[in-house]
Amino acid sequence: MQERPPRPGFSVIRFCGHCVLSMAVWTGWLVLLVALAIQVYLASEKQLQVPAFLLRAVEEHLAASGVTVTFGKAVFDPSGRLLIEKARFRLATFDDPVVTADALYIRLDPWSLLERKFEARQIRATGANLYVPAMLSSTGRPEKVIENLDAQFSIAPRGDEFLVDYLNCSLGGIFLTAHGTVNAGTPGGAQPAQRLPLADFVARNYVALSREFSSVEERLAGLDHATLSAVLVPSDTRGAIVHAELSAEGLKLSDPLPIDATNVRISARFPLLGGAPLKTSLTASAEGISLAGRASGTGIRAHLRGVLSMDTLSFVPSELEIAAATLSVQEVPLVAPVLRASPVAGWPRSVSAQLATDFYGSLFALAGTADLSGKSAQVSFDGALSPAFLDALADRLKLPLRHFADLHQPVAVDGRVNFGPGWKFTDVAAHVDGRDFEAYHVKFDEARAVVTYDGRFLRTTEATVVAGDYLAMGSYTQDFDTLEFRYLLTGHIRPLYITPWFGGTWWTGIFDKFGMPDSPAEATIDVQGQYLHGRLFSVFGYAAVKKPELMKIPFDSLRTLIYVDQNACKVFEFKVAQGSGSAQGSVRLDTEPVDGNWSGFDLEATSTIDPTCLGSILPPDGASAVRAFSFDRPPMISAKGHFDGPAAVGIPHKKLHADVRSDGPLKVHGVAFERAAFSFDVNDDDIDVTDVEAGFAGGIAKGKATLSGAGKARRFQFKTTLTDASFGQAAAAAAGYVQASTPGKSTALATFAKEKAGVRLDLNVSGDGPPGDLSGFVGDGNFQIQGAELGEISLLGGLSKLFKVTALRFTQASAQFTIKDGSLVFPSLNVIGANSAIQAKGSYVIEPRQLDFAAKIYPFKESKSLLQIFNALSTPLSSFFEVKLLGSIDKPTWTFAMNPLNILKSGDAKTASPDKPALPSPLANPPPSPGTEASGKSS
Repeated sequence: MQERPPRPGFSVIRFCGHCVLSMAVWTGWLVLLVALAIQVYLASEKQLQVPAFLLRAVEEHLAASGVTVTFGKAVFDPSGRLLIEKARFRLATFDDPVVTADALYIRLDPWSLLERKFEARQIRATGANLYVPAMLSSTGRPEKVIENLDAQFSIAPRGDEFLVDYLNCSLGGIFLTAHGTVNAGTPGGAQPAQRLPLADFVARNYVALSREFSSVEERLAGLDHATLSAVLVPSDTRGAIVHAELSAEGLKLSDPLPIDATNVRISARFPLLGGAPLKTSLTASAEGISLAGRASGTGIRAHLRGVLSMDTLSFVPSELEIAAATLSVQEVPLVAPVLRASPVAGWPRSVSAQLATDFYGSLFALAGTADLSGKSAQVSFDGALSPAFLDALADRLKLPLRHFADLHQPVAVDGRVNFGPGWKFTDVAAHVDGRDFEAYHVKFDEARAVVTYDGRFLRTTEATVVAGDYLAMGSYTQDFDTLEFRYLLTGHIRPLYITPWFGGTWWTGIFDKFGMPDSPAEATIDVQGQYLHGRLFSVFGYAAVKKPELMKIPFDSLRTLIYVDQNACKVFEFKVAQGSGSAQGSVRLDTEPVDGNWSGFDLEATSTIDPTCLGSILPPDGASAVRAFSFDRPPMISAKGHFDGPAAVGIPHKKLHADVRSDGPLKVHGVAFERAAFSFDVNDDDIDVTDVEAGFAGGIAKGKATLSGAGKARRFQFKTTLTDASFGQAAAAAAGYVQASTPGKSTALATFAKEKAGVRLDLNVSGDGPPGDLSGFVGDGNFQIQGAELGEISLLGGLSKLFKVTALRFTQASAQFTIKDGSLVFPSLNVIGANSAIQAKGSYVIEPRQLDFAAKIYPFKESKSLLQIFNALSTPLSSFFEVKLLGSIDKPTWTFAMNPLNILKSGDAKTASPDKPALPSPLANPPPSPGTEASGKSS
């Protein structure tokens, strides 16, 4: 099988040096033989007779080597000097001459001639040429390989060495010069019929040599002003060891790879003759080099080692080392690169290599194998990528990579990259470890991941990123064709930290209400989206937070399963804890994708958390309603509703249904209840409170209320019943609402019904009016009070000062009343007891708690004793027992209506009575849950 041509640099040395120097030796031997032939020619020309033994020696040697010679003129003298002109040497297999010479000068040993021996002492040739026959040349006609050979050889006396005194010629445009000594092997006359080594080598290998010469000549044609010098050191087995050096101003090659180099220097050491292959080396340098327009460098130094076979003129490289000052590959700059390459299975198509270099300011190492025929490669790498590399890669890929990943420090990477046929990039995979960088405008302290990229998909797996207490682990995928992406993350996450990853303000519009002052959320999330104008995103995940703040309200813990996109935030389930209470349910918040304004809010939840903590986040009316409540232990609340936001289409609506139950003590506007349960519904501006049932003062309060309308047409309606309540306990329960007029003194109700637990109260009341204006309320009601202690109530007990005949013992009171103009009007009020009765009418102005009653006293009406007779006798005189109840409820006063002084005082009082003041109302700031307040007030 024909060997592949050797590499350009070594080919020049090997072929030029070997062929020229071998040709010189061969020419020397031919000159010696031709000298004998010349004698025959001179004899035929009837000049000096050529000795017959020389003629026979020449014929035998040439015949043994398959070489014949013709020449134009020969001159020989007895001193042994022979001059041949126009010599032509042929091989038996070709008609055309293979060597020509303008002149050959041979100096023979005259003493050897006397002994009939052929021993040349010096051979000189001028104008010699070496040809490739027509049948082997690419042009179809004989072509010169070596031309204008001018050389002189000196033969050692013992005949086994000759000196190349000088040798100059042109080889494929190269000026070649050589000198040194060659070991010829055996004495020239020892075996007259022995084949000449050089002639025999050329005859046997001329076809292969011609092809090699042609190949070398084509390569040498790329050298500019090249010079090859050689020094020959004799060798017993190889004739000589050649030390050659080639220098050229430039080198241009097209195969196997286009090369353009300047100021080339190549040196090599190799044997002159064939034999067993041996290891050798070649050293080359170039001031500058360009490879196929894809790579360029300066300050190139190369050292090539391999095995050379001179018999076949083949070279098998074993290792190549290249160092350069600078190198640019595909416009990628490398500083001080060092390359080491060696053949692998499949050589010369496959090669392995290692490269270490300064790569954009950081140390980087490469190792891999390449298929030179298919122009493909697999390369592994280990080193660091600097921020400058990111800029260069962005320019090459035409992608704003710093928009996605901005480096501030080099990133450690190790992995592999593959190149397909034509050196086309196919994919890359790497383990990345970076510090201090930004990912889409989000700063991270460190990150580690396995990254792959195939020209379309960027995939990051086994990723870990850290930013302060932010820790996320997971994966990332980016499709650069569709700009779709996906994150799968788990760890300690703060949603607002990654706000730049999401367009508009909708993300902050959702999560800026969630604070994590102590620690980030323990979360697992799936983020998907697309980087487009009006970017699309979705987030699905689970999160658990310790000590969170929701709308600045602190909680102990939060767990949630949530879905968020630019249109909605849906909390599939959540659970928050605060103290011993908790709340759980689901929430959906619909948002406008650009500015984040919300369009709708849906809630379904149950809670055992004290609702008073919500006061800071509710609108004023809702906050007022919540502030009216206080609980000894949190109530059970179940709520479900929908609220339209400012971005909703059309008229915004709100709807909410809630059930509230408190099994423990509570207060509403300071009024104490033992327990309470109610439901309320919000429909836009209307609020209906139903199913109210509360424990109050040992009794049961029930009722309902409605807040409806808007603006000046807004109305509050309520209806309440109270059964079997303790009058004394009711007074104590209401003490927080009915405050004492003078600080430090007891309240009116406490004074009015102090320690009257035995007096029971039943009440029915309903009303209708504008919230915030008690004077506008109208309504009616009735009550009944009964108990043995009723007569001891301070309001009635004052009658004892007017009646000394008998004690007034009242046990029951009942009345109908109406609500109008901020007053309770009693058209009929009856108080009866064991021995007495009162029939009264009048009014009570709620503020400032003023009484104005007229009553008729029947001291013996209910008596079952003889006193009943006095009652009958006193009936016509009842007008004398008419009394007035005036003053405040704190200090009531009873006076006889018929007392002239009282009449005068009464007239004066009426004259001086000021107008009734406008009455403030406890409903001035009605809550959104008016039923709860109504139940308390009605009690």
